[in-house]
Amino acid sequence: NLNNFPFLKMPELDDTIRIVTAGRLTKTKGFDRLIRACSEVKKSGVKIKLSILGIGDLKNELIELANDL
Repeated sequence: NLNNFPFLKMPELDDTIRIVTAGRLTKTKGFDRLIRACSEVKKSGVKIKLSILGIGDLKNELIELANDL
């Protein structure tokens, strides 16, 4: 029943691509490839924002990679 949920105003849209993903921060998930791909897209002039939600052994390594790129 939609009457149980309040109406939320749609946020203003801009030209930024927003990617949100979640998962274990492990090698098999490929977050390092996603970070590199987003970096390449950004280099081409596209506004992009990546948010990764998760915990795991590669957390610090992925943060460092994102900061380096």
